[in-house]
Amino acid sequence: MIINKVSNGENCVRGCGFMSYEDSFEYESENIEIENNSSGSIESEMFFVNEKPEQQIADKQLFWKKEEIPTNPELLEMFHEMKIENVDLTGVKDIWQFKIAKATAEMYENYPELQGFIGSISTAKLPDRVYACAGPRFTKDGFSTQVLLSKDYFSKNNLEWNLADQEVANFRGEKWSAANGVEGILKHETAHLLHLKMLAEKEGLNVGEFDKEKYRNVIEQFQHNEIVTDICFQSMKELNLDKSGLARELSIYGCKDFGECFAEAISEYETSDKPRRFATLVHEKYIAYNTNNAENI
Repeated sequence: MIINKVSNGENCVRGCGFMSYEDSFEYESENIEIENNSSGSIESEMFFVNEKPEQQIADKQLFWKKEEIPTNPELLEMFHEMKIENVDLTGVKDIWQFKIAKATAEMYENYPELQGFIGSISTAKLPDRVYACAGPRFTKDGFSTQVLLSKDYFSKNNLEWNLADQEVANFRGEKWSAANGVEGILKHETAHLLHLKMLAEKEGLNVGEFDKEKYRNVIEQFQHNEIVTDICFQSMKELNLDKSGLARELSIYGCKDFGECFAEAISEYETSDKPRRFATLVHEKYIAYNTNNAENI
């Protein structure tokens, strides 16, 4: 799915950045063509969650009304210092709010090109089985970007308990996700925005600009995974990885398409103490692309 309609009426382009585990997902279904370097965004099923019951730490609430947790004011100030002005984490558990802020700050430190590029981080009613998504949006203030988090999942105590299941390898040595916990989700989504930033710079589209033709071009390239297809494809070639090898070296979800492959690789690089060869190589190629692009400006 390319565009998901969310509850506030805005579009989140990518469908979506981080989905949950499904036993029946098959990376062998020609999602990634190592033979012919095909790009393109792949229509894919939504994935089921193997949900565990809530932990025994019950939420305190009146029986007729559940009080939503507000956005932590200290964290809100922290986001504003990062120039992310629109932040609404209402309903998100405090522990996840702190991890969201920590992951965002780390990505800003490691990727200074993100400064001023993320327009908003907020919760929304996302489709079932979708934890989060990220992409461009066009507002009254022009071109911007957003990260949307599932209000349903991030309001639960057992979120990371469920995520832990996706980080355990199967009998073939494949994990569903290369990311680790809530921080991994945020870094996966932020990696999608690193991809978007490359495309916006290529097209000459700046944050706050009202050029709808450039915006449409960026969306089309984002949907077809331009730039990151070359980064990931060349990394696979250098490591002599086929599709099954990529699933073992990165993740099953990373085989969905090259956009998810790039996001999974960056997320692993940023959350693992010892990132594997593919994630390291993708990161190196991203840095090289960014450096060369900056030199040519």
